[in-house]
Amino acid sequence: AARRRVLEETYGFTCSCPACRGDAPDRSRAFTCPSSSSPPLEGGREGGREGGCEGGVVCPFGDEEEQEGGGRWECLRCGRRATEGEIKAFCAAEESVLEEDPVGIEEVDALLRATPLLHRSHFAVLNGVETVAHELARDPSPGAAAEAVMAWERVLSTVNEGLSHFFPPKGGKGHAHHPELAVLLDRLAQ
Repeated sequence: AARRRVLEETYGFTCSCPACRGDAPDRSRAFTCPSSSSPPLEGGREGGREGGCEGGVVCPFGDEEEQEGGGRWECLRCGRRATEGEIKAFCAAEESVLEEDPVGIEEVDALLRATPLLHRSHFAVLNGVETVAHELARDPSPGAAAEAVMAWERVLSTVNEGLSHFFPPKGGKGHAHHPELAVLLDRLAQ
């Protein structure tokens, strides 16, 4: 409802895409499925959780108002719906990470290990990596350029993973077709 209002007020149309209708998951708010047995980050937690949802990602559906009111939060892999307590835990993890300001990729990774509910494709994590990439790109010290490229490649990979579900690459390979990826590729090239 909120997203549709903004589009109506700003651009004068009512959007009926799956995201605005609430039929599509909000992939920018991705959390590790409580039934997942895999770590949300390579080199992260050992052992994992019981349940067998290997690599599951929980996302909320609907707009922000519906998400904050509980709404529908479900794993995109196993279909398991999150409980009210899990949703509260997801939101608390998100809030704790939003208060952080990582200054390096290692700090972003440490934040992920310390907050295993957050998936590596969550917008707060992605914003942290992108901020670090911008800072490294401006850093004249030796080795900073190579680190910047690695950070931008990580941003691209994560964004492509999320967008490819909505904008599949032609032939099933390569990058999703979305203007945001063109902007990110341009930043990598610079």
